[in-house]
Amino acid sequence: MKIDHTILAISVMGVWASNIVAVRIGTEEITDWTLVTLRMTLMTVILSPFVPYPHGHIKKIIGLSVTMGTLHFGLMFAALERIHAGTAAQIFITSVPFALLLALICFRERLSWRQARGVLVSFLASCFCLVSRE
Repeated sequence: MKIDHTILAISVMGVWASNIVAVRIGTEEITDWTLVTLRMTLMTVILSPFVPYPHGHIKKIIGLSVTMGTLHFGLMFAALERIHAGTAAQIFITSVPFALLLALICFRERLSWRQARGVLVSFLASCFCLVSRE
C-alpha cells in the first residue's frame, strides 16, 4: 500500500475511534435517544445544502433512516451509555465480518481468500481479547 493510502487508512480509523469516545462522553451528559436525535438533526442541517432532493426515493430513504438512523445508532448509543468504550469498540470491530457473512448468506456474494483470511483474523483477535480479559 502506498504511504498516502496508509496515512488515509490510519486517519479513518482515528476518526472512527474518536466517534466512539465522543458518543461515550455525550451519553454521560445527555440521554442516548436525545443524542441520536441531535446527531441526526445536525447532520441533516449540515448536509442538506449539498444533496439534491431525491425524487421517487423517499420510501427507501425513510426505510434506511429507520434502520440505520434509529435502530443502528440508537442501539449503539444506548449500549455505549451502559458499557465501557473499549468493550464497545471491541464489539463494533466484529460488525464488518458479520456484514460480510450476511452478504454471503443473503446475497450469494463470493468470498475471496483474502476476505476469508481477514474474517478469520478478525474473529480470532476478538476471541483472544475476550479470553485474555478473564
